[in-house]
Amino acid sequence: MRYNERMSINWYPGHMEKTYRQMRDALKRVDFVIEVCDSRAASSTRNPELAELTAHKDRLLLLNKADLSDPSVTDAWIRASGQQGVLALATNLHDPKDIERVRKAVSTANRERLERAKARGYVTRALRLMITGIPNSGKSTLINRLSGRSSLKTENKPGITRQLVWLRAGKNLELLDTPGVLWPKLETTEEQFALAATGAIPDHLLPLADIADWTLQIVAKRYPAVISAKYGQDVQNAAALATSQGLVMAGGEPDTERAARRLLDDFRSGRLGRISLEHPA
Repeated sequence: MRYNERMSINWYPGHMEKTYRQMRDALKRVDFVIEVCDSRAASSTRNPELAELTAHKDRLLLLNKADLSDPSVTDAWIRASGQQGVLALATNLHDPKDIERVRKAVSTANRERLERAKARGYVTRALRLMITGIPNSGKSTLINRLSGRSSLKTENKPGITRQLVWLRAGKNLELLDTPGVLWPKLETTEEQFALAATGAIPDHLLPLADIADWTLQIVAKRYPAVISAKYGQDVQNAAALATSQGLVMAGGEPDTERAARRLLDDFRSGRLGRISLEHPA
C-alpha cells in the first residue's frame, strides 16, 4: 500500500472545539445520553473524548447501521459493551421497529428515576436526552424518527449538523441534537481508514485508492470469499480491481479512482455484503 502508517490527520474544524464547550455546559440539564456509532467499525467510530465527557451520565450506545454489519460481530460488540457496564443496542434507525426499541430502552433505563420523582410528589417533566456521535453515524436520523419530524437535515456526508438544537419528542422526551464531532488528531491507521471507509470523514482527506486498498485487505482477511463472489476474482488493491472491471484510462492505465469509488460505494451501501471492519479484542 502507498499510505504512510505514521501519518496523522488533523481533523478539528473550529466549530468542534466550540461544540465541546457547549455540550459540557448542556450536560448539566441532561438526564440521559444516547451515543450513536457505526456497527461496522464499532471502535473507531466512537469518540473517546465524548465518552469521557459523558461518563458520569447514564447512557445508551446504539450500534447503528446493523443491517450492513456482520450480525455475529455486532452481537459480540454488544456483549463487550455490557461487560463494561454500557447498555447497547444494534439498530437500523430507518426501521420504525428499532426506533420503538430505542424508546423502550430509554424508558426502562430511566424508570427508577421517574418513579423516585413521582414518589416524592414532583411533577414529572419530560426526560432530557442528549444525542451524540461522530459525523454520519445516524444522529439526525434518530432525532427525526423520535420527534416525528423531518426538519433536521440528514445526508450521507459528514458534518451536516453544526449547532446544538433542542427538540420536543412528544410529551415525554426532549432531545438535544449535537454536531458530529471527532477528536483532535486521528493518529492510527486503523482509525483513519475505518472512519474513511465508513464515510465518517470526507473522502478527500485520504487518497481514495488507499482507502479502497485498506478496505480490500480487511475484507479479504475476514471474509475471504466476498471479493471473488462480487467481482469475479480475488483482487488485492484498487489497481487490480480496476483492471478486472475494465476501468482503464486513456493509454490503458488502470483507473484506480473509479475502481476505489466502486468498491467503497459497494461497501457503504451493503452491496458487498454484511461486513464488519472491526471485531472486539
